[in-house]
Amino acid sequence: MANGINNGRKLLPLFLSGWLNSPRLRPYLRVLFTLVIVVAGGRTVLQSYRMGMDFQWDATYLLLQGVNPYTATAEGIIVEPQLFPLLVPYLPSTLLLLTPYALVPYEIARHLWIGSNVVFTFGTVFLLFPVFLDRRGTVNEVLSLVAIWVISTPWSTGMSLGQHTLFALFFFVVALYFGKKQRAGWAGIFLAFAWLKYVVTFPLALYFVHKRWTRALGIAIGVHLLLHGIAAFLLQESSWELFLQPLRVAPIMLERGGFLDLTAVQRLVVFLFPEFRVWVVGLYTFAVVGAILLVFIAYHAAPQYETYVLTILCMATLILLYSINYDFVILILPLFFLLYKDIKPLPQSGHILLALAIGGVFYVTRITNIVVGVTPIAVATVIAQVTLLSLVTLYYATVSMLFAKSRALFY
Repeated sequence: MANGINNGRKLLPLFLSGWLNSPRLRPYLRVLFTLVIVVAGGRTVLQSYRMGMDFQWDATYLLLQGVNPYTATAEGIIVEPQLFPLLVPYLPSTLLLLTPYALVPYEIARHLWIGSNVVFTFGTVFLLFPVFLDRRGTVNEVLSLVAIWVISTPWSTGMSLGQHTLFALFFFVVALYFGKKQRAGWAGIFLAFAWLKYVVTFPLALYFVHKRWTRALGIAIGVHLLLHGIAAFLLQESSWELFLQPLRVAPIMLERGGFLDLTAVQRLVVFLFPEFRVWVVGLYTFAVVGAILLVFIAYHAAPQYETYVLTILCMATLILLYSINYDFVILILPLFFLLYKDIKPLPQSGHILLALAIGGVFYVTRITNIVVGVTPIAVATVIAQVTLLSLVTLYYATVSMLFAKSRALFY
């Protein structure tokens, strides 16, 4: 029976490869995928041009000028009229990764950032094939995956707002590429770039622990220590005090709440049951226990379960740490595994549940937003809350299943 299930799962990538690369269908599918990317992705890109995007250009600009961006946050300073008052939760070492953009005026930097994110999108998908399948993806395979991605809510939201998750994800996949090539130096340098969005990609670095790429991890940490020292020199600040300053901004972010993370669940529970207040200490305890389990799984899981480890890291990180909708672009990794790899030790039902969870996050919110926009506010509120409750239930059930199945990794 088990062999039958495994064979059934292997039919999916074979079907995809045959369908996408059929000589008869190939040119028509290529045109179709290109149209989807141009129309859906192009609409989002045009929308991003009409908005002032906060990609920490102002904070990096101030840092390079020797002005403390964290002090500027407290004073509500606006460097660029198109941007909101500064809010800088990023570490100084990560801000310095954006130096090339901050060396040019904001209008030029904004165009460069939009173009970069387009490159990061295609680059990430292109690299997934050699990293995890040891081959290049065909044109149709790459275009189809990009098309699936750009019509998702997380990608379009992040692109519109100029967020950093695509940057971080791209360099994380580049680091994986060089890690697989046993080029620890380059893997560490690119992993350091991936830590720009450290609340997402720092936990993902546990995959390097799973692969025993400890030298690359050490190099990445060394790069950030060096950059932190440079920032402290530029600002003439104590290194320790400079490390603490961005962390003091974190409570402001947590008050706003995330998308499906623990803060979002707390907000949802209070909305449904006003008389009930979630015990904050309990939430942090849950997060710490979950983080310990992730470390344990990453370190002890057998090598053949690498796709499972990376899947659970992607899914659980977005719960345990503060995460907004656009951070869920990293689910392109488990989605890729669902399409092209067998995520052991998940049964077929587990693959289906995982696909539903990713599909819900990627597309349900976009459909809901359309419906909400044409309904009265009272109805729209109910629809939004029911959608959120459904997504939380489905997503948390999936992550719980991943944790439950993780015991099979050690036998």
